[in-house]
Amino acid sequence: MRPDPLTRHEDARREVEHTDISPCVAWSLVALFVVLLFIPALIQTMERADLVATGSTVADESPDGLAQQVLAVNRRWLAGARKIEDAIGERSLAVKILRPVTQWILSGVLGAGTEFVYLGEAPWLFYGPDLRYVTGQGFLTPFEHRRRSESADTVSGPPESDPRSAILDLYQVLRARDIQLIVMPTPVKPSIEFEQLGGSQIAPTVEVENPSYRTFVDELRQQGVLVFDVGEVIRTARETSDGPFYLATDTHWRPDTVELVAHHLASFVADAVQLPVSMSTPLESSYSEVTNHGDTARLLGLSPGQPLFLPETVQIRRVTPAARTRWLPDSNADILLLGDSFTNVYSLKTMGWGESAGLAEQLSFEMRRPIDRLSQNDAGASAPRALLAAELGRGRDRLAGKRAVIFQFANRELAFGDWSLIDLTLKSRPDLSTFAVPPQEGQPINASGVIRAIGPIPRPESVPYNDQIVAIHVDDLTVQTGTYALTGTEALVYVWGMQEKELAPINNYRIGDLITLSLSAWSNVSQDLDGINRGEINDPRVQLAEPWWGQLREVLP
Repeated sequence: MRPDPLTRHEDARREVEHTDISPCVAWSLVALFVVLLFIPALIQTMERADLVATGSTVADESPDGLAQQVLAVNRRWLAGARKIEDAIGERSLAVKILRPVTQWILSGVLGAGTEFVYLGEAPWLFYGPDLRYVTGQGFLTPFEHRRRSESADTVSGPPESDPRSAILDLYQVLRARDIQLIVMPTPVKPSIEFEQLGGSQIAPTVEVENPSYRTFVDELRQQGVLVFDVGEVIRTARETSDGPFYLATDTHWRPDTVELVAHHLASFVADAVQLPVSMSTPLESSYSEVTNHGDTARLLGLSPGQPLFLPETVQIRRVTPAARTRWLPDSNADILLLGDSFTNVYSLKTMGWGESAGLAEQLSFEMRRPIDRLSQNDAGASAPRALLAAELGRGRDRLAGKRAVIFQFANRELAFGDWSLIDLTLKSRPDLSTFAVPPQEGQPINASGVIRAIGPIPRPESVPYNDQIVAIHVDDLTVQTGTYALTGTEALVYVWGMQEKELAPINNYRIGDLITLSLSAWSNVSQDLDGINRGEINDPRVQLAEPWWGQLREVLP
């Protein structure tokens, strides 16, 4: 006799509702859950990292009006919460142990990258924002401007997304002083090495760019702005060379590509600008090999010595004066180069690819004349202009005697950079009598003071750079040891915010903490450190003070 289906369904329902689990199995499952829940906490307790001590780094503002005060408090709370969240993600021992293993499985077994790194044809790696720039919406479209405006938060505020107004403002400022502006958009790696993304058969002469790029260049040229299009130079070279033109595991171009671009840039400048005969010291060149892990490979967060992405070796052309001393920018030169990490990659030793072989050095060698340089890694849309504005704001006319200014920036900045207008007028030296002025010579001094503001420091896994310098505003400054008599009680001090992808001790400090520093003049180290990206304090008065270089003498736990 066949059983009734309704009876069978009823029996099944009753069995589900009355599932029996033995006490042994139940306690085992509970124990396993508790262990998995507390393992990260136990690991972190072993490291004894005081995550809450990081606190907020937003300056203690006192704006007028109830609404502004509420927003200011909200910004401080958000910044504090973000700081703690970042600290948990970066300083947690559990994360440090588990992240490299997990990423090795994702990258080595599953072929997956991260939010910031995309895996192409082995061993090629691509920076996420570079890919989003090439494949995204046109950066000049109303939709994209609206999206960027709406994506801003209450901590940072909306950036200016249209690059044309900022570049035309720079053009007008320079034109008023009879200085020629040369804009130098630099293609990101996916624009040039597109076939390494997945075996693409696109012809090498095809322009792989953001949809708005050509409109942007055409509009600048219609306004009279000279544009040196690096992409056109490299695509022409691709007709007779297979490359590669960029590093496989780094965001930047190869040293021979820098030489190629510098050669064509020198001809472009010579044709566009009437330059006096140079009487500078003759330059010499020599070749040497450099081996390094690329920034995108490091950005994956794999363990040191991992076999998936090996170091690359390149040959750089080092440029030096005939006396075999180090090449240095000349503030009296008639050409000023404003640039980002594409300018610095073979100039800044901390980037790992050698020194005296970057864009400024190669251009100086090709033109047989000195070059002035103001460059900083990252934020190429705003940082170089801000460096120039700071010089002019301090009463130092960095544009005196200039015939041309070259503005180099990575093309991704057109879609993601902040193109806010920056005041580039020359000002008389401001009255900053309350700020201590560092001596140009003498031994470092030990001093203490109270922190009033700390600049922003990025999450190490979110940027392709190993190092970061951060500005701090110190008040109630007093000398502990040394004979130096302070000229004021405030100071703008630069310190390490991140080194070798590790957050520096300044991250343990909060607004209002007492800090003890060994201080010396920033000018003593600026030739080596000026190009490293910096987290500045958003206070014009503080930014115009003469900076110190500081090293922490006491570190909070």
